[in-house]
Amino acid sequence: MSSPAPRNNKLLSDRIRKEWHLVSGLLMLLTLLFSSLRDDFALGKLNNLIYDFTMAAALPQAAPPDIVIVAIDDYSIANLGFWPWRRINHAQLLSRLEQARAVGIDLVFQEPNPAYPDD
Repeated sequence: MSSPAPRNNKLLSDRIRKEWHLVSGLLMLLTLLFSSLRDDFALGKLNNLIYDFTMAAALPQAAPPDIVIVAIDDYSIANLGFWPWRRINHAQLLSRLEQARAVGIDLVFQEPNPAYPDD
């Protein structure tokens, strides 16, 4: 009388092999699909969609109350003039923030202000 264990092992082995063939085939199809969609527009749109979804899920909706974001917007440009602003404007802002524990500035001072080239 033969033991059922070898037969069960063979069935399990066959099942695993079939599953791996199926997974491999699906991965190959996805690879071919993404290779044919290598156009920047198609993949870029998909990338932006995934990025927007993950950022919306990962970031808190409101900034904590002890954080202030100072942005350069159209209203600021209308009041202070064209970009780039004088370096003295940035220095005055920093002096008004002297009580802050930390200040982060993300600006590139690449080009001089044509009206004040010595700034």
